[in-house]
Amino acid sequence: MLDGRNAGHYGPASLAEACHRANSLERVEYPSVKKSHIVPRGYLRNFAVDRQVAMRLVGESESRLVALRDAGTRPRFYRRTRPDGTPIDDVEWSLGHIEDKAAPLLREIEGQWPLSTENRATLAEFFGFQLVRGPGWRAWHTAQVDSSLEELRRKGVPALGIAGGSSDAEAVCRRTTRGPL
Repeated sequence: MLDGRNAGHYGPASLAEACHRANSLERVEYPSVKKSHIVPRGYLRNFAVDRQVAMRLVGESESRLVALRDAGTRPRFYRRTRPDGTPIDDVEWSLGHIEDKAAPLLREIEGQWPLSTENRATLAEFFGFQLVRGPGWRAWHTAQVDSSLEELRRKGVPALGIAGGSSDAEAVCRRTTRGPL
């Protein structure tokens, strides 16, 4: 059983272990996440005063103070559903590993300059995930999937080799491509 974060370690004892367990068909349990941070808490911490940040919602003219635990969150944003119908919060767990490794690098970047190849790679991975983890990217990606499926339907492309016909193929496509990342 994994502990969810494995003390912030981003190496063989965490992600590799999870991959091995997944490949061995052993069910990995992840912590349940009610509020998913679409902006990492460690990143927000750099802008916080007394563990609060100013937040302004789209369409509002005034900012308000929000606790770090509530800033940049969406309810169960990364939650997926396993084939058996049970919910899984593995994406949030996975993002936590890169965030845990990137946070100290961001705090101490000036003192570590120039960055080592490993640290540059860690930050590149972290920033790459920032591009694809929010609602804007999800909306764009969903539109792309919908457009591609519609084009396949118009062209009469068969069911992508999935038993049960095109509606099953479409369901699998939507389930596997509309996920959080």
